[in-house]
Amino acid sequence: MDTSTILAAGLITGLPFLGVTIGIIGKRWIDFKEKAMELRFLDQERKILELGNETEVLNRRLESLEKEIVDTEFTRLTRD
Repeated sequence: MDTSTILAAGLITGLPFLGVTIGIIGKRWIDFKEKAMELRFLDQERKILELGNETEVLNRRLESLEKEIVDTEFTRLTRD
């Protein structure tokens, strides 16, 4: 066997291994991207929930302030 035959045999037997390796890396990359997208989605969902909670807190505070204003005005009007 000459060198070129050995080289050709090495390439032929190495290519499937290389293909499998590239396939595994590609699959892991796709899995990674899917997980990253899922995490991004969950983070956005968490932010939406936090904004909803903040909105609830602000609404309760607004109601409390409105009640306080009404009570203050009522007290002022009944005093006069």
